[in-house]
Amino acid sequence: MSNNFVLDKLKQIAANNKVQSFARTANSEVALTPLTIKQQKDIIKTALDVVLSPITFAIATSEIVKENIQGKPNLTILDKPLFLLALRANSLGTKFTAEDNKTTFDFAENLNQKNAIDTSKLAETLSFPGLDITTRVPTIEEDYKINLECKKVLENKKSKEEEKVKDLIGEIYIYEIIKFIDSIKLTVDGKVEEVKFNVLSIQQKVETVENLPMAVTSTLIESIAKIRAVESEPLKVLVDGKDVTISLDTSFFTKE
Repeated sequence: MSNNFVLDKLKQIAANNKVQSFARTANSEVALTPLTIKQQKDIIKTALDVVLSPITFAIATSEIVKENIQGKPNLTILDKPLFLLALRANSLGTKFTAEDNKTTFDFAENLNQKNAIDTSKLAETLSFPGLDITTRVPTIEEDYKINLECKKVLENKKSKEEEKVKDLIGEIYIYEIIKFIDSIKLTVDGKVEEVKFNVLSIQQKVETVENLPMAVTSTLIESIAKIRAVESEPLKVLVDGKDVTISLDTSFFTKE
């Protein structure tokens, strides 16, 4: 019996036992193939580097979603938490004990959330003197590509002994912002020029954001925080009468 035969049969089994979840921005049910041991291993490896762990975890889980759910290229970061909850529940169950406070909770009810989201309503146009910035919700694919580029930059910087953690965090900060910008309108001497971010390279996006006036930062971050808050809604569970937010990290996929 060839190894290819075994692999083909395992893939057929996975295809016949798909995990159901809900895509909030598509307002539809989707099916994902279950997590494999290799994918769990890929998630576990992301904990090895404390500084890069959030980025590498995001990359690994996006790769898993992209591989396990086919034909849905425009799903956004707002869809990803429910997908990960469904995959985790299928593999390890719905009970989880948090490492920080040893609280045990059950997220079974979260899997039944079917709250559709109109991403256009989350977009905002932020106006400043001579400048309008329109925000947007990035797709899983866009978030993935920017995280990959950010990881490369951070790895290069980490090779230099003089680089400090705070400098790496500063890079992450910029790459986080560029995910959420749709366009920038510039008004100079009465002439308006619009720059659509989807036509820029990632490096051009970074350079553009780095040259924005510092005065726009707090308002832009507030707009991004609103989107991130919507993203985390499926992760809230009630524990002893209080809302607790599940932390999607390596530990969540390594134990019950």
